[in-house]
Amino acid sequence: MGKFAALLALVLFSSTFLPDAHATNGDTLIGVAPASRAMGGAGVAAPQDAISAIFANPAAVCMGPYCPGSQAVFAATFFDPTVKATVSVNNGTTKTVHSVKSGMKPFIIPAVGLITPLTDRLRFGIGAFGISGMGVDYRNSGIGLNPATPGTGNEGDIYTQLQILKFAPNLAYLVTPNFSIGASAGAPRLHVCPEQEGQ
Repeated sequence: MGKFAALLALVLFSSTFLPDAHATNGDTLIGVAPASRAMGGAGVAAPQDAISAIFANPAAVCMGPYCPGSQAVFAATFFDPTVKATVSVNNGTTKTVHSVKSGMKPFIIPAVGLITPLTDRLRFGIGAFGISGMGVDYRNSGIGLNPATPGTGNEGDIYTQLQILKFAPNLAYLVTPNFSIGASAGAPRLHVCPEQEGQ
């Protein structure tokens, strides 16, 4: 038991030096829908559902736990990032530092996928998924960016929101029991909403 306790203490101590884990790579999600994200975005090599197959590997629509039948998947991700900003304004004599946390409300990220056979070798899929996005809400935070009047004004009261949704019809053909080809035509939809007080 003493060796186990020492090993456990060493592992716990070592874990304090690990970097933070993040749910996004910048503003892009690691994986699309919960199943792919739970595997660290490994939807290309081993898609577990219709959503990750259509998004990451269109040929996999013919191979997976959903074959040979049909599958419809509806999923959503509750995404609530913590975003902070620190702004320094220097007019040559006075330096003013503002530190504020974004007041952006949580996001619900949708994902829908459907796969169905057309023949014993040809399969059709269609999907729609939120693939990227982010936003900040610094409205009414009192961030003054004018060096002539530091600490006053609302030039830094900014609201932004970016949402990218991908709509993807898909066809895949099973050439042999272990080889398939597929294609997906992506049609992204982009929504950008920037606002700035006093502008």
